[in-house]
Amino acid sequence: DNHKNTRKLSQTTNSEAKNTSLNETTRIQMKTFEKSKITNAYEFLQAWNSIQPNDIDSFVNLISVVEPNNLAKFIGTKLDDEMLSRIIKSIRLMNSSNKKFEFSPINYLENLTKTQRFNVIKLFMSSELKNAVKEIIESSQNN
Repeated sequence: DNHKNTRKLSQTTNSEAKNTSLNETTRIQMKTFEKSKITNAYEFLQAWNSIQPNDIDSFVNLISVVEPNNLAKFIGTKLDDEMLSRIIKSIRLMNSSNKKFEFSPINYLENLTKTQRFNVIKLFMSSELKNAVKEIIESSQNN
């Protein structure tokens, strides 16, 4: 009986160890980007696609190294609802952050509206995204 309990305990400990190591290996490593490395649409989109979808901090890092007036040019025709959502969430995070960014979050939002597909995609924005845009605009008016 003691032998069975010891074996069960050993199996439980091994499975817990596997779960722990799995969690450690799936932990997201935030990506950082250098301004000098993101100089055109190809480099921007390669960097964008290298980020895991739920890694908002890496999206913030990428957007913050792009000059706002280059944003629409770098996105080109690739803007879709998921990209729009991630960009707006990133801009909102930049806006609410205590960290100082080289450019104002509102500048990114203004230039996002200049992307080729923005006028169509904005028609399908969720109320959550519309509220995020409203927050960014109101915050910029208060500063």
